[in-house]
Amino acid sequence: LGISMVKLGSINNSSAIGKASYTDYSNTVSTYLDIEATYTLTVQRNSTYNTMNRGVWIDWNIDGDFEDTLEYIGSEQNAQTLVWSTSFKVPGFATEGGTRMRIGTSLGGMTNTPCNTRLFGEIEDYRVFVRPDGTPPEITIQGNNPEMVEQCTPVYADSGATATDNIDGNVSWKIKTSTNLDLNKAGTYWYRYMVSDSAGNYAEAIRDIIVTKDTVAPEVQLTGGDKMYWE
Repeated sequence: LGISMVKLGSINNSSAIGKASYTDYSNTVSTYLDIEATYTLTVQRNSTYNTMNRGVWIDWNIDGDFEDTLEYIGSEQNAQTLVWSTSFKVPGFATEGGTRMRIGTSLGGMTNTPCNTRLFGEIEDYRVFVRPDGTPPEITIQGNNPEMVEQCTPVYADSGATATDNIDGNVSWKIKTSTNLDLNKAGTYWYRYMVSDSAGNYAEAIRDIIVTKDTVAPEVQLTGGDKMYWE
């Protein structure tokens, strides 16, 4: 009925079940949450033997309780699932700074609030740092990386890249590129993709392009007959 794994942002915390009814990880395990961004929290246990309740709360206004608007992030009631996930959006009114996230479990059918005493279950606290958008877009290079091209290829057709931001969404249209590619000379070159989101967070990714030596001999094609006569 406890918590064996919590994942959120950079939090990936495993813990033993049944050791303590309350564990405070807020001084050792934390992650950043960007205002207006959407995140997925995953909570896991090590058995599905009993039904259980799971809930999560975040103190958005840093006032020491979990009773304010949208501070109840999500819940799963009276379920036998091993893994539970819920998505939430950081509200625009959230106070910037370090605050507390609480995850609580209890036996199915019993109360599961952030502060109640429970006979069966567990509570874990974590630190989350609320901030303005501080996460750069994520660039995904399409096609091969590295890319192999033969020397003296007339034109290099790049496969491109996509970019996704945690707040702005698809920002592929904002990608800019540069390269030092020289198709006439064997060697290793780069093709750089650069993008910024609306908050100015910058990201780049590089595709390596290897120009190999030209090993294909020229092909001669005769015009006319294959024999010629002179008088």
